[in-house]
Amino acid sequence: MFRIKRIIAASDPDDLNSPLRYDVETEAISDDTDDMPPARRKLLDALRAAAGPRTASQLVDWIATEHGHDLRRETSSRELNVLAAKDWQTVSTQVTAVQPNGSRQINGRSEL
Repeated sequence: MFRIKRIIAASDPDDLNSPLRYDVETEAISDDTDDMPPARRKLLDALRAAAGPRTASQLVDWIATEHGHDLRRETSSRELNVLAAKDWQTVSTQVTAVQPNGSRQINGRSEL
C-alpha cells in the first residue's frame, strides 16, 4: 500500500499570475499486520478470506486447513477481541462469536 501526498502551490502566493507548482510524494505504508502476533495475523487472514460472517471455530478450521495447525479457543477468542477492538472488521468482514448460551457477539457487541 502507498500513501500519496499531492502539493499544489503558487510560486508567489501574492501574485495571481504566478505559475503553480505541482509535487507528488509517495510513501510505502503497511497495514499494521507486520507487528501482529502470528495467531492474530492468521485470524485476520481467515476473516479476509471468508465470504461472510464466520464463527470462531470456522475461522480456526480455515487456519488448520491453510497452516496445518489450529489455535486454542483461548488464543482465538483473545485475538478476535483485539481485532474487534481495533476496528479491523472494516476489512469487509464481521467478527461474530456465538456464546454457549446462544447469544451472539458481533464486533464486540452483544446481541440476543
